[in-house]
Amino acid sequence: MSIRISKWKILFFTSSALFVGGLLYLVIKNVKINNFKKEENPKNENFDSLDKISIFPSIDEKFLEAIVEKDVFGVSVLNDKLIDKIVKSILSRLNSFKGEIYFDYEINYNDLMLTIYFKHIENNEIKELKSYEIRF
Repeated sequence: MSIRISKWKILFFTSSALFVGGLLYLVIKNVKINNFKKEENPKNENFDSLDKISIFPSIDEKFLEAIVEKDVFGVSVLNDKLIDKIVKSILSRLNSFKGEIYFDYEINYNDLMLTIYFKHIENNEIKELKSYEIRF
């Protein structure tokens, strides 16, 4: 029994192998390039623009201890006077900005939690939203 292979069959298999090999080469090369680009730009870092820096300060426990008043039992007094002090203190520590700042708040007396919402608006466009959740 003799095996007869025609020129067309050899040409077909050779060109198919070259085509598949070329595709694999391009895919592997593209994956390596994408992995390299991901390593160049670490997550959550944007150095292109300083506009992404928040105008709102961060607050910590020391900040709250200086402002919060306690009753005779040592329990924090959660009232409008406290909210006024916290908002004024946050507004006095804002980074440089243009536009207007709006705020609102919610008090959850069951969980002793205060949530303050801030909105920075410039030219009728919301530039930044920030909320602070404070537990007492």
